Amino acid sequence: MRTRLSLAADIMRGVSFERLDGMSDAFDVADTACAFYDRHGRVTRLNKLCESFLDQDIRLVQGELTSRWPEESVALRSHIKAVVHSVAIADSIASAPVRLSRPGRRPLVVRAQRLRGMPAEIFSHSVAVATIINLEDRPVPAPKILQILFALTAQEAVVAIQLSRGLGPKEIAEALDLGYETVRTHTKSIMAKTDTKRQAEIAALLSGVRLS
Repeated sequence: MRTRLSLAADIMRGVSFERLDGMSDAFDVADTACAFYDRHGRVTRLNKLCESFLDQDIRLVQGELTSRWPEESVALRSHIKAVVHSVAIADSIASAPVRLSRPGRRPLVVRAQRLRGMPAEIFSHSVAVATIINLEDRPVPAPKILQILFALTAQEAVVAIQLSRGLGPKEIAEALDLGYETVRTHTKSIMAKTDTKRQAEIAALLSGVRLS
């Protein structure tokens, strides 16, 4: 996250406003979707890449990014407000990324950070920025790699991949011909072994695993 902010800041310093037409374009050049937030937790601007994600599942409503699923919208609102108001993140919701589901596609993963120091000076109209990772663009590692890296069983590795694709326990149970409670048990074990607490964290972790 810090690297992406630094890259955008470097671009802003090196290229004129006329060429980039504003700070949000810096993130487009860095190939990073982002949303800027004011001190009230309202969106002040989406860059073009982020706007391309808006559809019937992900919408901008009254200054808030929302999901078709109310629980995800609530989680994102809480996450943004915790970051904006600098809530301690030792065990806070602010420390966890938020998953935004998209049926038939891999989910988006959103993580916000308060702007401080040099980024805050450059992006002074907003107090926080959320970067949005499109897991559709990220290849999924092979089950064998996950078994080696995280000591997952063969079945846990397959379930972990389905979780990273945004499927819920019931969908995974149907897809893999497993019992619902079996999938729940595997999910708990996967989270323990990967030191994650939410499905969005599993998706973000697996998206960063090297394939070779």
